[in-house]
Amino acid sequence: MSADAPPVAPPPFETPDGISPDAYPAFKQMLRACGKTAFRMPSSCELFLRQYLSHHPTELGLLTAALRRGVPEKIAAHNGRDGYDELLDAATALLAQEAGVGRPLATWAVEAWATGLGRPPGYAAPPVTPGVVEPPPGFDKPQVSDRSVRRVMAGVAAAGGAFGGLLGNGSGMLVLLFTDRRLGTQYSSETEEVVLYVVAAVLALVGGVCGGVGAFAGWMFGRGDEWPWGGFVAACGAAFGTGCLLFFCAGPGLITAVAMGFSAFGAAFTTASRGARRI
Repeated sequence: MSADAPPVAPPPFETPDGISPDAYPAFKQMLRACGKTAFRMPSSCELFLRQYLSHHPTELGLLTAALRRGVPEKIAAHNGRDGYDELLDAATALLAQEAGVGRPLATWAVEAWATGLGRPPGYAAPPVTPGVVEPPPGFDKPQVSDRSVRRVMAGVAAAGGAFGGLLGNGSGMLVLLFTDRRLGTQYSSETEEVVLYVVAAVLALVGGVCGGVGAFAGWMFGRGDEWPWGGFVAACGAAFGTGCLLFFCAGPGLITAVAMGFSAFGAAFTTASRGARRI
């Protein structure tokens, strides 16, 4: 918890035996830092929960169990009018049954999510003003944190595309140059040899840039929100494989680098769209 973070008030609901009174403030700090819509990307949200509630393992398990069973999504999706408290009661009963915890602990987890999302027990949405279009439930806040987390994940995928691009474009030429040196191949001058090494390094760098940009764009367009390391591996393999194939057909160069970028884009896009939870 940051020393500059504002204090969090105790929860306005009952804290049962076995639950630390400091757990909810830590949870609230997570929502402040990561955004109330962090639950829309479950795998990332679990990472945030583990970070902020590392000293509260029992409460961490309860909040994570509720997250995996879609409790925050149901809370955000409800219109906040008819049957809202009944929804919380049903979610509590289901969580207690499926997670194998007592009713008081399940109640705490559900009410913690509800209160943290600004919809505590007894919540009633404001009346609809005639002529005003009401936003869809759960979309009343800008989803800045979702975009930020997705960019971080796209960066992971981009690193894979860049690494594959570095290896695929120019690395073969570097290997051949190194092999020639080991075999004692003579160049017309030392300058020629240096220039060849510089050209190979520049080509490798261009391949890395193209692969990284392609993978980043693919993850963003695919709206990926989980398993970014899968995007890393897919983009790396696609860029490197394309570079190796074109090395024998066209040799290293700008065309090969661009082709690796498109390949990394396709791999990252496919990985992201298969694992994405559409928002």
